[in-house]
Amino acid sequence: MAQVELPPEIWRQIMRYLPNFSRRTCLFVSMLVHDLAAEILFSTVNIHFGAWEHSPTPHVRGYALERARASASWNILQRIRSDPQFAKYVKKVIVYSYARHHAVFERCCLAETLGYLKDLRSFTWHGSSPKVSTGVLTALKESCPQLEELTIPIKAMFENRVDQFDNLRVMAFTTEDDDYVGADLIFNHSSDRERAQYRLNLESSSDALLALRTPYIAALHDSMHRFYQLTELDILNLKDMDLFAYILRNCEQLESFSILLNGAVKQVQLSDVLAQHTNSLPRLRFFKLITLSLDHTIDADVEILADFVRAKQELRRLLCTVYFSWDNIRPYLDAVSALKHLHTFALDVPGALDAASASCVRHYIPRHITALWLVFDSCERQLLRDIWTHFGDVRFAYVRLWEESNGFTVEDLVETTPQSQLVVLNGSFRHVERSGDPVQISPPWSARKVFFRSVDDFGCEDWEWLARHHEIVVE
Repeated sequence: MAQVELPPEIWRQIMRYLPNFSRRTCLFVSMLVHDLAAEILFSTVNIHFGAWEHSPTPHVRGYALERARASASWNILQRIRSDPQFAKYVKKVIVYSYARHHAVFERCCLAETLGYLKDLRSFTWHGSSPKVSTGVLTALKESCPQLEELTIPIKAMFENRVDQFDNLRVMAFTTEDDDYVGADLIFNHSSDRERAQYRLNLESSSDALLALRTPYIAALHDSMHRFYQLTELDILNLKDMDLFAYILRNCEQLESFSILLNGAVKQVQLSDVLAQHTNSLPRLRFFKLITLSLDHTIDADVEILADFVRAKQELRRLLCTVYFSWDNIRPYLDAVSALKHLHTFALDVPGALDAASASCVRHYIPRHITALWLVFDSCERQLLRDIWTHFGDVRFAYVRLWEESNGFTVEDLVETTPQSQLVVLNGSFRHVERSGDPVQISPPWSARKVFFRSVDDFGCEDWEWLARHHEIVVE
């Protein structure tokens, strides 16, 4: 009876908090609940050309896996073409393109099927075997007027017209095996025609675009003035510090800014730019800074970063990976402690975590944190348990210890974080189900799921943001 009395809007919210296996059960409850569950369950479809996984016996397991995925993908495409209601559910398509052959027929079938997806909002293409084709991009343009998010390999920007989309809000680029360094090399070795096509594709989308996620390419410097309205910007392998400074000075609308610096960028270069732009980006809510340089920070570097962070009082998410030491990190942590709205935080400090350092972590990091990412070389088991026990509101707990095990287990992590829903220990992702007794811990995510991880996998944008742009080693 309660089911009948609740309006669909309430049921829709309930569905969003259910795990997938419970949503599948809802397909058989009633027509109302079925339709609401189907909206979520079938909102994202995965299409596979081949298999990403490397198998030790490719002629047996590999081909079997490819056949199974090809069959499932074909069934999905057929269902979309034959069932208008199912097609209406689909809002996001993700293609995994890792075939052993050219897959011309499969790619043509996909392009044809896109013609049935009038409500498609998001399209993602991973891999290059086969490459995303002009036919697929044309089908998206002509048949999917509500498309707002496009993620494609960076090479496609040089080889295809991607200047035809009027309503894109998010544009993101992938690189082969996350080789962000190689993206700039692609540009440097491209023909004049290909470079012109890249610039046209990039700049033609600038007016409506709100989010851009891209590996660094030299041409970005000349085009960045067209993206003044961006609210989200990710640049990977950035080595042009003049471009970094330009963004800090001019992109005042940014609410989310993630930078992965090239390893050749020195700490002193970073500090010089930050020191000159302490009060930049007044609307910033999410900030990620990852440096690959092995330059040690000196006290002045930490003070500069601390001042930059302290000036961003609207920060909700923060991750700064620079070469801190426990001897000089306190000014930075003091700035972190002053961020009243912070709920998602990462701390990565080389070296061992001792009792004094653990006390520092508990003292400075806001206790109300709900997502926490900790990376150390080593730490005693009890110290680590004490740290996690201190943060009782944590729902996403990530810990990486680079040196040999101290005996700390995933059970320790689950026990010391009583609100946790997803925990990660040394690259092993586990969902936590607390509805029954005892608590259920899921098997670890597969290597493929870790590599292609998305918001749908995490179930929370904050958690996916923490893990984004990190190479996570699965042990």
